[in-house]
Amino acid sequence: MSAESTDICGPALIAGATSTLGWALYRINHFRDRIPVCNTHTDGAFCRKWSRVNTEDTDEWLRLISRTRPAYLIYCAGVCNVKQCERYPAWARRINVDAVAGLAEKCPPSVRLVYVSSDHVFGGRAEPYTESDVPDPVSLYGRLRVEAERLIRELRPDALIIRHGPCIGPSPSGRKGHWDSLAYRLSRGRPVTVIEGEQRSAVWADDAAGRVLEWAESGHSGVRHITAGQSLSRPALAAAICRARGLPRHFVIRNRRTLDEPHLGKVELATEFNDTPLRPAAASGPIPHA
Repeated sequence: MSAESTDICGPALIAGATSTLGWALYRINHFRDRIPVCNTHTDGAFCRKWSRVNTEDTDEWLRLISRTRPAYLIYCAGVCNVKQCERYPAWARRINVDAVAGLAEKCPPSVRLVYVSSDHVFGGRAEPYTESDVPDPVSLYGRLRVEAERLIRELRPDALIIRHGPCIGPSPSGRKGHWDSLAYRLSRGRPVTVIEGEQRSAVWADDAAGRVLEWAESGHSGVRHITAGQSLSRPALAAAICRARGLPRHFVIRNRRTLDEPHLGKVELATEFNDTPLRPAAASGPIPHA
């Protein structure tokens, strides 16, 4: 695995630019030419000039790639709602596995493929997880991520797979993700439930995006983990966001074991490489850019 720069020139397609990390990848000033991509049904003023594809249609992807001639395809798309994946498994598989596999198989070899995965490939244990640890997912969503990673490694051995925990930062709609959804609901007096018994490597989205872009321009392949200086419980993370945004801490705490859908336990990401951990998304960290 090389750490040398690939010196690839050309635009970057950012698939799933409406996700917290995808939005950060689009916003930060790194690539001179970034092309955000969203699904055909995505609505909002922010994406009126974006490229749109049916994420399940490989031919549409190939036409977009042929037209834009990207050097990079950073794939942040997918369905990450654990409950929805459990409820609609066939639909979740089409989007989280089949669509990714079709793209990995047919994407031109000249395009650098960076697949953004998730810490949901693990289930929870006392010790941190490194890149060589065997996945042990507790949800269908996690199992689909594991399957997608396996297919990408088989179809594109030169691809880079990046796993990360919660990325904290603004969303394009102002309503999604930990940072915005908490503020949106609390400011309107709506109920907020925070899960107890889950602890993860939460980082600021802009910092994570910088790391993804750094690795995208490197010669790295295989699996890499975005690590934090410490792991945070969901209540601690919610409290930190409330402090940073000046919000009232009016939320209900429920234990993950009382819920119908599976939730992670302690999933702290560690790495076997010499990467510097990112600053954890706690009160002492930087506030994400708007």
